[in-house]
Amino acid sequence: MRNFYLKSCQLLLVAILFVCAWQPSKAQITKMKEGQTVESVLAGSTVQPENSSENEWTAEGPLRNSSTSRVGTFTGGMQLDLGILLLPKEYDFSFSIEAAMGANYWFHENAYAGIKLGYKGANMSFNNKTKVGKDTYYAVMDMSMHFIHIPVEAGYTIKTKSENFALVPFVGLDFDLGIKGKKEEAYGRTTSNKTKTNLEIGGDMGVGLRLGLRFVIKGYGINCAYSLPLNKKAKSFFGEDGQILIGIGI
Repeated sequence: MRNFYLKSCQLLLVAILFVCAWQPSKAQITKMKEGQTVESVLAGSTVQPENSSENEWTAEGPLRNSSTSRVGTFTGGMQLDLGILLLPKEYDFSFSIEAAMGANYWFHENAYAGIKLGYKGANMSFNNKTKVGKDTYYAVMDMSMHFIHIPVEAGYTIKTKSENFALVPFVGLDFDLGIKGKKEEAYGRTTSNKTKTNLEIGGDMGVGLRLGLRFVIKGYGINCAYSLPLNKKAKSFFGEDGQILIGIGI
């Protein structure tokens, strides 16, 4: 019986050494493609299955996919936009600028909803003069306003297979909470004596509807949007016809 156990141990040891001698090297393991088996590597096979990808095995762990699902996760969001206010023709170039940061929640692989918090400023002016006989009359006004900007947005990503390029149509609401503002104006034969007025907009909320399209190239987005005022406060802040916005964002 003792000889039987000794021979069994010897045979087991030989089997272990044989298996170890024929295991693939670490270099071979790191080259294993998705769908390849250990047997095919041992046999020196180079044939790949039709559905193989460029994902690779590593010696430290199993197959790691190049991309993972983001459903149910949050990602950072930001925007920086310049708005062109659509005011009557007597106004000079009037604009808004906004910057906000927040997060997007992905409830579908390609669909998200998000909210951001930031700053928005609006500036409008006109500088008109009228000739009446030998006299010239001026009408000059400069106005600036500052807001806490809270945009809420939902969108859908249409991307290429390589994910290097995507189109993201989106819709959202802009909530602009007034902080402060000021106006300087002069009317008459001279503009040297401008009157300054503090605008009482603190606590006033403007609400706007935003419709837009984002072009994403390798993770960098270019925004084009139109913002339409929905309440009286928004119309008094930015004009009844709203504004066209261009900028960057994710």
